[in-house]
Amino acid sequence: MPTFTRDDATIHYTDTGMPTDRPDAPTVFFGHGLLFSGWMFHPQITALQGEHRCVAIDWRGQGQSAATKDGYDMDTLADDAVALIDSLGVAPVHYVGLSMGGFVGQRIAARRPELVRTLALLDTSAGPEDPDKIKRYKMLGRIYRVTGVSPLRKAVLPIMFGPAFLADTSCKPVIEEWEQRLKASPRSGVANAVMGVANRLPIEDEISRIIASAIFSVHFDQASTTLLYFSPWVIRPSLYCCSKSLTCSRVSSTIFRFEAGTTMSSLPNEMPARNAWWKPRAMTRSQKITVSFCPQWR
Repeated sequence: MPTFTRDDATIHYTDTGMPTDRPDAPTVFFGHGLLFSGWMFHPQITALQGEHRCVAIDWRGQGQSAATKDGYDMDTLADDAVALIDSLGVAPVHYVGLSMGGFVGQRIAARRPELVRTLALLDTSAGPEDPDKIKRYKMLGRIYRVTGVSPLRKAVLPIMFGPAFLADTSCKPVIEEWEQRLKASPRSGVANAVMGVANRLPIEDEISRIIASAIFSVHFDQASTTLLYFSPWVIRPSLYCCSKSLTCSRVSSTIFRFEAGTTMSSLPNEMPARNAWWKPRAMTRSQKITVSFCPQWR
């Protein structure tokens, strides 16, 4: 498995390489969520690798990447990802980030816009961690450092997976593999990663620097989901967003404003007109929004 070294960190990643018949294929770069690894994107990589080069990083201390003494803050992780993108010579990339991976991706897109072609943000935020959750997450991190995941399984599963997924018996093998992979990761690294997420700094004031087209998706079948994504801040790049019909529409320079504390019950079937304001309404937990990769990527 390939690795690269940055400062004192040895970081693992996977790379499908260029498709044999597409030497100029664009690269999709995947940034995973907390307590996962690049493995979580293997279905997407399987689907895309015929027409794209796919690279998935394991953040330091997670997956197969070694634990380090420090460097678990989102800024350092962004620098790790930038170093990998630069070393592989694959920029500009289609960056896909879930939760923690989205925290990192926004920093890259805002600070090194030449590296990012498009930005897919999944269940993520530009703000700090919810104050009501910080103490709980830090406590879980401290316990994990000593015990690993087994005693915390009941508390952690609803954070990682939505209720419908957990109730579906066909998904049990995925959950079991997730747990085995998590157990194989260094405890100290995972615990430090939890602290890095809990202590992350906001970057709302940098969002206006993002010039990449973006997909923004929120999945409401997950108990930990909050409805404060980018709230109450405005996102100004061209956006790709999914409607309820799961088709992607491109709207140039659309401005979204998510009201703090808003709950949502529906989304528009069509995106608003250019430069319009869109305030989502109440959405039930049972509804889901799914990203379908944009045809413009091809």
